[in-house]
Amino acid sequence: MGGLKMEFPAIWFSAVILFACMSKLLVTGQQNAQTRIPDTLIECYRNQSLRHPENRPPMTIQTFIDIIRKVEKYPRQTMDIKALTTSILHRFRLDGIEKSHDVMETEGVIPYAVKGNQFYKHRLVLRYLVPANEYQFPNESLSQVELCTLHFMLSHSIDKTQRGDESTVCGRLSDYRAGSGNRTPRNSRYRRQTEEKAVAAANEEASDTQQEYPESSKESPNSEEDETTLGAVDISQSPEGEGSGDTSKQNGEHNLKQTEEPPETSQDSAQKKQAEVEVINQKTTDNGTKSGKFVFDDDVGYNPNPNKRARQVLEPTDPLNTDRQIPRVTVTTVESDCPVENGVVRTKWGTVSLGAVLAGVAAGLYPQQIPLQEFVQRTISPRTLPPELMSTVIDNKFAATLVGDLAEAALEQGPKKQDDIKVGLSGGWNSTLFPRWYFNKEKDNHEITDAEIRGGLDGLILGTHIDEWRRYVPEGELKLSQILSMYYSEDGVFTPEYRACRRRDLYSEVAPNTVMEEQTFRFTMVLDQQSISSASVDDARVKKFAETAVRKLGTYLPQIYENPCKIKSTTTRDALPPTLSMYTNVTVVIDRNWDFKSIKNILYNLANDLELGEYGSRMTVVDGKNRAPFLIDAMYSLDVDTNFTESAYITHEGGMDIPRALEQELKRSMENLLKAEKETRTAGGRSTVILFIPRDVINLNNNDLTIAKEQIKYFREYLPDVKFLYLAPGNKENYRELVDNPSNDVFTIPSQINENDITTICDPLIDRIKKVSLRLTNPVCGSDWQGESYQTAEYIHSVKQMGVKYHRLHPNYFYGVSSAVVTVSRTNNDDLRVCYSRKYEQPENATSGITCRQTQSEDVEIKLDNPCEGFEFISQCPPLYISVISDTMVQQPSCKHDCVYPHNVQYTIKHQGLGCTAGIGRFLSDPQLISFAVTLILLLKCLFS
Repeated sequence: MGGLKMEFPAIWFSAVILFACMSKLLVTGQQNAQTRIPDTLIECYRNQSLRHPENRPPMTIQTFIDIIRKVEKYPRQTMDIKALTTSILHRFRLDGIEKSHDVMETEGVIPYAVKGNQFYKHRLVLRYLVPANEYQFPNESLSQVELCTLHFMLSHSIDKTQRGDESTVCGRLSDYRAGSGNRTPRNSRYRRQTEEKAVAAANEEASDTQQEYPESSKESPNSEEDETTLGAVDISQSPEGEGSGDTSKQNGEHNLKQTEEPPETSQDSAQKKQAEVEVINQKTTDNGTKSGKFVFDDDVGYNPNPNKRARQVLEPTDPLNTDRQIPRVTVTTVESDCPVENGVVRTKWGTVSLGAVLAGVAAGLYPQQIPLQEFVQRTISPRTLPPELMSTVIDNKFAATLVGDLAEAALEQGPKKQDDIKVGLSGGWNSTLFPRWYFNKEKDNHEITDAEIRGGLDGLILGTHIDEWRRYVPEGELKLSQILSMYYSEDGVFTPEYRACRRRDLYSEVAPNTVMEEQTFRFTMVLDQQSISSASVDDARVKKFAETAVRKLGTYLPQIYENPCKIKSTTTRDALPPTLSMYTNVTVVIDRNWDFKSIKNILYNLANDLELGEYGSRMTVVDGKNRAPFLIDAMYSLDVDTNFTESAYITHEGGMDIPRALEQELKRSMENLLKAEKETRTAGGRSTVILFIPRDVINLNNNDLTIAKEQIKYFREYLPDVKFLYLAPGNKENYRELVDNPSNDVFTIPSQINENDITTICDPLIDRIKKVSLRLTNPVCGSDWQGESYQTAEYIHSVKQMGVKYHRLHPNYFYGVSSAVVTVSRTNNDDLRVCYSRKYEQPENATSGITCRQTQSEDVEIKLDNPCEGFEFISQCPPLYISVISDTMVQQPSCKHDCVYPHNVQYTIKHQGLGCTAGIGRFLSDPQLISFAVTLILLLKCLFS
């Protein structure tokens, strides 16, 4: 007994500790399953700058992936995909947050609460279907704007606040439904008479700032924003000061029109399939094409003081003032005819409810079969189940995705409409490039929208296969960002079979009709006890409503328009063209004389298409006049939107001084790169591109043209891997002396640009940048070309499965060399095809003058014996071009270095025997210097003979 007395305190203490830990975990995991906005999210609503959609990054899947990559890259980050996915879901998702129309915002009172019907399903998901974990999300890895962006992207709700733009926006949605989607949008917007006084007051208050800050800057010394003023001035602010709506802006000097995304197909309209992109009409908008951090008056017709502007809202990068007095706002109970759907993001293959996508992934990582009886018993007044349901289970990945939304529709619509349950509701975005507002085409039937159908189906597909994919790669190496990036691409998750463009084809595989009906009936029984139902319904009728909802989904799904897959689902090289990934350092030199909207459109589009990332491309932006930087080595397209702001843009001087740019910063940055590679002994790297975007046609005087030509010559001889490109107005021939080939390297641009021109303008440029080869170098040369002896040098890289990478070794590195060897070897067991040529930049596409070998049995050796024999000048000696191609599907992912995806195929290029002869090349390539040297030698010979 004495021994037991000694052990009891230890056992009791351990129990207390265990209970405390479990309690902490429970509280942490379920704080977003309460009917109150938790402290971790309340700042996103308390701070008016954070909660306004115009102050967030674009609501796209790429933005979400960029944010996730930042978290995954955080130095103190050690969790795997399971921990990260569930922690994000429990930290940021909270469905059903709505604005209270009858509550005025005052100090200590925020008119937002958890009261939407979406919350009840959400609470079941977080409490029972997707378990929390002990991992604490690293809040310090993101900015406050990025933290709130995660919340708004993941949290589904319908904002029915009347905005004042309904006559315009709702009408366009209806027009597209009727097949007249090409109607030109109206410039002005309808305003309530009571708002005009606020407009005048706002402009009067802002008038003092206009004298100090030019109108184009939209700056105000006071960073606080009066949302009542903005609510009256701009439709992006509702009469309550925070509604959702169209956010087109005009700055007085531009007459800008609204661009919206056409509503997605609904079950009662077959004509909606004509819309190939989600834009209400193909007119331009200012929404988001500003810095995304300001909201301005956009209604010249209704502004009694058109030369005066309301003050800007606080920039997210500025310190957030949480102590400012909350302005009084207008109260209304009138609802919008085309509400805003929150918690959705735009993808190339349709708008999706992102919370459902992530819930499906989390459910698949923690699969559960929960007894229905256990679910029902968790209520105060448990429901008596019929005998056939007593031993049944609920599959968490179904309930957390499609089934959960179908259950909502069955409970809400079934008692009212019986067999006429409506599944699906389409909508449209305000902008294709900067989507921030998503409008539904109808005010009712929001229980399961098109975005929820897509998101739920995507989540179910990912949840069904995620565990299999985790086992396919080495333990702990599969990342959430990789799964999402692969799925929302043409490549697919490890194979082209599983990708967003094939979701409808995969529906029958992951959601058999019988299983869907069973799971929907069971979860509807649970939800009926946990939510506010519209009627009391017996079990038989619940089953009928659930089955009707499933049947309606099966009928509706084929009608939803989605962009088709461009690449067929195949694993053979003959039918699948090689994927060319971007891996480049692009320096963009811009003229500040471009209007901010146009240049930001171009830069953001480039950032998305360049595939920025830790293992992708980098982007630097400098002004063309003084070479001052706007962005340096941007790694995420998100950074371009966040950091390239109008307030910073207007501080730079306009103009384009090409000679000085070449002579100073551009030369210096490339030389620094070569110096860094010399120190690390890295024998290669990203391709290097310098892109000039002048506002006006370049007409250099004789002196400037001479300087520019001298600098270009220097680049060709000492920095030969730099490719100069121009996106410029005027004739291509105007730039002949500034590029290698004006036909290939100059791309024309109109003087006036709208958002819908951007793709047409940028796509050919992106294709050209893709074809610029990656650099192979002799790192001992550096930037001064003072080479030294070395044994070998190597460059480790990777190519996407069924992809290709191009490399180039410039003759500066082998001119005058008698013998050198370049070797390409695979790092793992996956075979590669290596093609090389001295004639063709893309050897694998040529039919002659190339050599191709496989790495399956041995390394590919490329011998360079007297490689420049017969060529008098370096400029005449051709480079060595190498293509590395992945021809087969990867069997066992094992990429470790410089890998975007775990199934990239890694390879090493190493060399020995190369030299450094740029200085000699410069001498030999200049006929005047040769003539002078010959004359000098003859003169010396005569003097001393």
